Amino acid sequence: MASANCSERGNTAGNIINRGHAAAQGDRIYYRDAGDGDRLCSAKLDGTDRRVLSDDKPEFINVAGDRVYYSNAGGDFRLYSVKLDGSDRQMLCEDESYHVNVVDGTVYYQSGNDVMRAVNTDGTGGHSITDGLPGEDMPVFVNIEGGRLYYSDFNNDSKLCSAKLDGTDKQVLCEDVSMFINVYGGRAYYSNGSDGWKLCSVKLDGTDRQVLCNDNSRYLNVAGDSVYYRNEDDDGKLYSIKLDGTGRRRLNNDASMFINVVGDVIFYKNRNDGYKLYRMKTDGSDNKRVG
Repeated sequence: MASANCSERGNTAGNIINRGHAAAQGDRIYYRDAGDGDRLCSAKLDGTDRRVLSDDKPEFINVAGDRVYYSNAGGDFRLYSVKLDGSDRQMLCEDESYHVNVVDGTVYYQSGNDVMRAVNTDGTGGHSITDGLPGEDMPVFVNIEGGRLYYSDFNNDSKLCSAKLDGTDKQVLCEDVSMFINVYGGRAYYSNGSDGWKLCSVKLDGTDRQVLCNDNSRYLNVAGDSVYYRNEDDDGKLYSIKLDGTGRRRLNNDASMFINVVGDVIFYKNRNDGYKLYRMKTDGSDNKRVG
Protein backbone atom coordinates (compact mmCIF):
# COMPACT_ATOMS: atom_id res chain seq x y z
CA MET A 1 0.00 0.00 0.00
CA ALA A 2 1.47 3.33 -1.01
CA SER A 3 2.61 5.74 1.66
CA ALA A 4 5.13 8.49 2.19
CA ASN A 5 7.28 6.06 4.19
CA CYS A 6 9.88 3.74 2.68
CA SER A 7 9.08 0.53 4.58
CA GLU A 8 7.09 -2.25 2.92
CA ARG A 9 3.91 -2.42 4.95
CA GLY A 10 0.51 -4.07 4.84
CA ASN A 11 -1.48 -0.92 5.64
CA THR A 12 -0.93 2.72 6.51
CA ALA A 13 -0.41 3.95 10.06
CA GLY A 14 -3.53 6.10 9.74
CA ASN A 15 -5.75 3.17 8.85
CA ILE A 16 -4.41 0.94 11.61
CA ILE A 17 -4.92 3.67 14.23
CA ASN A 18 -8.54 3.73 12.98
CA ARG A 19 -9.02 -0.03 13.51
CA GLY A 20 -7.76 -0.96 10.03
CA HIS A 21 -11.14 -1.74 8.46
CA ALA A 22 -9.75 -1.38 4.92
CA ALA A 23 -6.48 -1.97 3.05
CA ALA A 24 -5.53 -2.14 -0.60
CA GLN A 25 -3.22 -4.00 -2.90
CA GLY A 26 -3.08 -3.32 -6.62
CA ASP A 27 -6.57 -2.61 -7.93
CA ARG A 28 -8.42 -4.32 -5.05
CA ILE A 29 -9.55 -3.32 -1.59
CA TYR A 30 -9.81 -5.74 1.34
CA TYR A 31 -12.29 -4.63 3.96
CA ARG A 32 -14.70 -5.43 6.79
CA ASP A 33 -18.17 -5.34 5.22
CA ALA A 34 -20.55 -3.85 7.80
CA GLY A 35 -23.43 -4.53 5.40
CA ASP A 36 -22.75 -8.28 5.41
CA GLY A 37 -22.17 -9.37 8.99
CA ASP A 38 -18.78 -7.64 9.20
CA ARG A 39 -17.21 -10.40 7.10
CA LEU A 40 -13.84 -10.10 5.38
CA CYS A 41 -14.45 -9.17 1.76
CA SER A 42 -12.56 -7.86 -1.25
CA ALA A 43 -13.65 -5.81 -4.24
CA LYS A 44 -12.20 -3.67 -6.96
CA LEU A 45 -11.49 -0.11 -5.93
CA ASP A 46 -14.67 1.04 -7.67
CA GLY A 47 -16.73 -1.38 -5.52
CA THR A 48 -17.41 -3.97 -8.24
CA ASP A 49 -16.46 -7.67 -8.24
CA ARG A 50 -17.12 -8.11 -4.52
CA ARG A 51 -15.98 -11.42 -3.01
CA VAL A 52 -16.38 -12.88 0.49
CA LEU A 53 -13.03 -14.18 1.76
CA SER A 54 -13.95 -15.26 5.28
CA ASP A 55 -16.79 -15.21 7.81
CA ASP A 56 -14.32 -13.79 10.35
CA LYS A 57 -14.87 -10.26 11.63
CA PRO A 58 -11.52 -8.62 10.79
CA GLU A 59 -9.90 -5.61 12.38
CA PHE A 60 -6.44 -4.12 11.75
CA ILE A 61 -6.40 -5.55 8.21
CA ASN A 62 -3.02 -5.76 6.47
CA VAL A 63 -2.34 -7.04 2.94
CA ALA A 64 1.20 -8.22 2.25
CA GLY A 65 2.40 -10.53 -0.50
CA ASP A 66 -0.33 -13.04 -1.30
CA ARG A 67 -2.04 -12.95 2.10
CA VAL A 68 -4.38 -10.85 4.26
CA TYR A 69 -3.49 -10.53 7.96
CA TYR A 70 -5.99 -9.44 10.60
CA SER A 71 -7.22 -9.66 14.16
CA ASN A 72 -10.45 -11.69 14.32
CA ALA A 73 -12.92 -9.75 16.45
CA GLY A 74 -15.27 -12.73 16.17
CA GLY A 75 -12.64 -15.07 17.62
CA ASP A 76 -11.16 -13.46 20.74
CA PHE A 77 -9.08 -11.10 18.59
CA ARG A 78 -6.61 -13.82 17.69
CA LEU A 79 -4.25 -13.18 14.78
CA TYR A 80 -5.16 -14.85 11.46
CA SER A 81 -4.16 -14.79 7.82
CA VAL A 82 -5.77 -16.02 4.60
CA LYS A 83 -4.68 -16.01 0.99
CA LEU A 84 -6.03 -13.23 -1.21
CA ASP A 85 -8.68 -15.60 -2.59
CA GLY A 86 -9.85 -16.58 0.92
CA SER A 87 -8.22 -20.02 0.97
CA ASP A 88 -5.67 -21.43 3.45
CA ARG A 89 -6.98 -19.68 6.57
CA GLN A 90 -4.41 -19.92 9.38
CA MET A 91 -4.29 -18.82 13.01
CA LEU A 92 -0.84 -17.33 13.58
CA CYS A 93 -0.97 -17.05 17.38
CA GLU A 94 -3.40 -17.38 20.27
CA ASP A 95 -2.68 -13.96 21.74
CA GLU A 96 -5.24 -11.22 21.64
CA SER A 97 -3.82 -8.96 18.91
CA TYR A 98 -4.45 -5.26 18.44
CA HIS A 99 -2.85 -2.54 16.28
CA VAL A 100 -1.50 -5.17 13.90
CA ASN A 101 1.23 -3.84 11.59
CA VAL A 102 2.88 -5.99 8.92
CA VAL A 103 6.17 -4.26 8.16
CA ASP A 104 9.06 -5.67 6.11
CA GLY A 105 7.91 -9.28 6.49
CA THR A 106 7.21 -9.20 10.24
CA VAL A 107 3.82 -8.99 11.99
CA TYR A 108 3.85 -6.61 14.95
CA TYR A 109 0.93 -6.38 17.35
CA GLN A 110 -0.13 -5.29 20.81
CA SER A 111 -1.14 -8.25 22.95
CA GLY A 112 -4.03 -8.32 25.39
CA ASN A 113 -1.69 -7.55 28.29
CA ASP A 114 -0.42 -4.41 26.48
CA VAL A 115 2.95 -5.94 25.53
CA MET A 116 4.19 -5.25 22.00
CA ARG A 117 5.06 -8.51 20.27
CA ALA A 118 6.30 -9.68 16.86
CA VAL A 119 5.83 -12.90 14.93
CA ASN A 120 6.92 -14.13 11.52
CA THR A 121 4.27 -14.16 8.80
CA ASP A 122 4.01 -17.96 9.13
CA GLY A 123 3.32 -17.72 12.87
CA THR A 124 6.78 -18.81 14.05
CA GLY A 125 9.28 -16.87 16.13
CA GLY A 126 6.88 -15.02 18.40
CA HIS A 127 8.62 -12.74 20.88
CA SER A 128 8.24 -9.52 22.88
CA ILE A 129 9.78 -6.43 21.32
CA THR A 130 9.41 -4.09 24.28
CA ASP A 131 11.39 -5.87 27.00
CA GLY A 132 13.88 -3.00 26.95
CA LEU A 133 11.26 -0.37 27.80
CA PRO A 134 10.89 0.87 31.37
CA GLY A 135 8.55 -1.49 33.19
CA GLU A 136 5.84 1.12 33.69
CA ASP A 137 5.55 2.03 29.98
CA MET A 138 2.27 1.23 28.20
CA PRO A 139 2.54 1.98 24.47
CA VAL A 140 -0.71 2.92 22.68
CA PHE A 141 -1.36 4.36 19.20
CA VAL A 142 1.75 2.47 18.09
CA ASN A 143 3.45 3.23 14.75
CA ILE A 144 6.47 1.39 13.36
CA GLU A 145 8.82 3.23 11.06
CA GLY A 146 12.52 3.08 10.27
CA GLY A 147 13.27 0.39 12.83
CA ARG A 148 11.65 2.31 15.69
CA LEU A 149 8.41 2.38 17.64
CA TYR A 150 6.52 5.66 17.93
CA TYR A 151 3.80 5.67 20.56
CA SER A 152 1.84 7.44 23.24
CA ASP A 153 3.00 6.29 26.68
CA PHE A 154 -0.32 5.88 28.48
CA ASN A 155 1.35 5.49 31.88
CA ASN A 156 3.50 8.61 31.43
CA ASP A 157 0.90 11.31 30.76
CA SER A 158 0.48 9.97 27.19
CA LYS A 159 3.64 11.73 26.02
CA LEU A 160 4.84 11.10 22.47
CA CYS A 161 7.80 8.70 22.65
CA SER A 162 9.99 6.58 20.41
CA ALA A 163 12.25 3.57 21.00
CA LYS A 164 14.12 0.92 19.09
CA LEU A 165 12.21 -2.27 18.26
CA ASP A 166 13.78 -3.99 21.28
CA GLY A 167 12.52 -1.23 23.58
CA THR A 168 15.92 0.38 24.16
CA ASP A 169 16.91 3.96 23.43
CA LYS A 170 13.58 5.40 24.57
CA GLN A 171 13.18 9.08 23.75
CA VAL A 172 10.42 11.53 24.69
CA LEU A 173 9.69 13.56 21.55
CA CYS A 174 7.25 15.98 23.15
CA GLU A 175 5.45 16.49 26.45
CA ASP A 176 1.97 16.85 24.91
CA VAL A 177 -0.80 14.34 25.59
CA SER A 178 -0.54 12.70 22.14
CA MET A 179 -3.37 10.64 20.67
CA PHE A 180 -4.22 9.22 17.22
CA ILE A 181 -0.53 9.31 16.23
CA ASN A 182 0.33 9.04 12.53
CA VAL A 183 4.00 8.85 11.50
CA TYR A 184 4.23 10.09 7.93
CA GLY A 185 6.87 11.74 5.79
CA GLY A 186 9.37 12.29 8.60
CA ARG A 187 6.86 13.79 11.03
CA ALA A 188 4.45 12.58 13.71
CA TYR A 189 0.92 13.99 13.47
CA TYR A 190 -1.23 13.80 16.59
CA SER A 191 -4.20 15.16 18.46
CA ASN A 192 -2.91 17.27 21.37
CA GLY A 193 -4.91 16.55 24.51
CA SER A 194 -2.83 19.09 26.44
CA ASP A 195 -4.24 21.94 24.36
CA GLY A 196 -7.86 21.33 23.41
CA TRP A 197 -7.07 18.40 21.11
CA LYS A 198 -5.58 20.69 18.48
CA LEU A 199 -4.08 19.00 15.43
CA CYS A 200 -0.29 19.14 15.74
CA SER A 201 2.84 17.69 14.18
CA VAL A 202 6.50 17.37 15.13
CA LYS A 203 9.62 16.06 13.45
CA LEU A 204 10.72 12.57 14.48
CA ASP A 205 13.64 14.01 16.43
CA GLY A 206 11.23 16.10 18.52
CA THR A 207 11.97 19.45 16.87
CA ASP A 208 9.80 21.84 14.84
CA ARG A 209 6.50 21.30 16.64
CA GLN A 210 3.63 22.89 14.68
CA VAL A 211 -0.10 23.48 15.21
CA LEU A 212 -1.97 22.72 11.97
CA CYS A 213 -5.38 23.85 13.23
CA ASN A 214 -7.29 24.60 16.44
CA ASP A 215 -10.10 22.09 15.82
CA ASN A 216 -10.84 19.45 18.45
CA SER A 217 -9.52 16.67 16.21
CA ARG A 218 -9.97 12.91 16.62
CA TYR A 219 -9.55 9.75 14.48
CA LEU A 220 -6.68 11.29 12.48
CA ASN A 221 -5.63 9.70 9.21
CA VAL A 222 -2.76 11.15 7.19
CA ALA A 223 -2.84 10.21 3.50
CA GLY A 224 -1.42 11.88 0.41
CA ASP A 225 -1.03 15.58 1.09
CA SER A 226 -3.79 15.83 3.71
CA VAL A 227 -4.89 14.96 7.23
CA TYR A 228 -8.44 13.64 7.55
CA TYR A 229 -10.08 13.90 10.96
CA ARG A 230 -13.28 14.03 12.97
CA ASN A 231 -14.00 17.58 14.16
CA GLU A 232 -15.60 17.44 17.59
CA ASP A 233 -16.23 21.19 17.39
CA ASP A 234 -18.65 20.55 14.50
CA ASP A 235 -20.67 17.56 15.76
CA GLY A 236 -18.05 15.02 14.67
CA LYS A 237 -18.14 15.86 10.95
CA LEU A 238 -15.25 14.74 8.78
CA TYR A 239 -12.74 17.42 7.80
CA SER A 240 -9.51 17.55 5.84
CA ILE A 241 -6.54 19.90 5.96
CA LYS A 242 -3.27 20.04 4.03
CA LEU A 243 -0.07 18.92 5.75
CA ASP A 244 1.07 22.55 5.93
CA GLY A 245 -2.14 23.61 7.72
CA THR A 246 -3.80 25.24 4.69
CA GLY A 247 -6.96 24.23 2.83
CA ARG A 248 -9.11 23.22 5.82
CA ARG A 249 -12.54 22.04 4.65
CA ARG A 250 -15.56 20.05 5.80
CA LEU A 251 -16.19 16.91 3.73
CA ASN A 252 -19.53 15.60 5.08
CA ASN A 253 -22.36 16.19 7.55
CA ASP A 254 -22.08 12.83 9.36
CA ALA A 255 -20.69 12.09 12.81
CA SER A 256 -17.71 10.15 11.48
CA MET A 257 -15.54 7.57 13.24
CA PHE A 258 -12.79 5.07 12.33
CA ILE A 259 -11.64 6.96 9.23
CA ASN A 260 -9.83 4.73 6.71
CA VAL A 261 -8.35 6.07 3.45
CA VAL A 262 -7.65 3.85 0.45
CA GLY A 263 -6.48 5.64 -2.68
CA ASP A 264 -8.98 8.42 -3.33
CA VAL A 265 -11.73 6.81 -1.22
CA ILE A 266 -12.52 7.40 2.46
CA PHE A 267 -14.35 4.75 4.50
CA TYR A 268 -15.85 5.69 7.86
CA LYS A 269 -18.43 4.59 10.41
CA ASN A 270 -21.45 6.91 10.54
CA ARG A 271 -22.70 7.32 14.11
CA ASN A 272 -25.84 9.05 12.79
CA ASP A 273 -26.82 5.84 11.00
CA GLY A 274 -26.18 3.17 13.60
CA TYR A 275 -22.41 3.10 12.95
CA LYS A 276 -22.94 1.76 9.44
CA LEU A 277 -20.03 1.87 7.00
CA TYR A 278 -19.99 4.72 4.47
CA ARG A 279 -17.63 5.64 1.66
CA MET A 280 -16.91 8.83 -0.26
CA LYS A 281 -14.18 10.37 -2.37
CA THR A 282 -11.44 12.30 -0.60
CA ASP A 283 -12.98 15.54 -1.93
CA GLY A 284 -16.28 14.70 -0.20
CA SER A 285 -18.15 13.68 -3.35
CA ASP A 286 -19.99 10.40 -4.06
CA ASN A 287 -20.95 9.83 -0.43
CA LYS A 288 -22.94 6.61 0.07
CA ARG A 289 -23.59 3.78 2.47
CA VAL A 290 -21.72 0.52 1.86
CA GLY A 291 -23.94 -2.56 1.69
